[in-house]
Amino acid sequence: MRDELVDENLPWAHVLAAHGDLDIGVAQAFSKRIEDRLRQSPPLIIDLSGCRYLDSTILNVLIRCANAAPGRIGIVVPSTARIRRIFNIAGLEDALHLAESRDALQVRFSA
Repeated sequence: MRDELVDENLPWAHVLAAHGDLDIGVAQAFSKRIEDRLRQSPPLIIDLSGCRYLDSTILNVLIRCANAAPGRIGIVVPSTARIRRIFNIAGLEDALHLAESRDALQVRFSA
């Protein structure tokens, strides 16, 4: 699998989907993509369901961006994903409002 960030547009949100590994090597580009998307279209869905690995640098990017745009970012990390454990250990599930799917976020953002 190739590591990549893919942009998608849904009728109700912009999606930035990550595939592969997210680490310090892509943190700056990942952060910039999130910031650019937040300027263009609220809300933003960061779909990590295709992410195999992420490090603390990426967690910091997610926390910083979520704090800068409260209520405008949703993060998809299915409970079956390997990386979900990282969020559990760090105690970030509630702080980052993780969701099982994009559909769950659509319900949250339309409420």
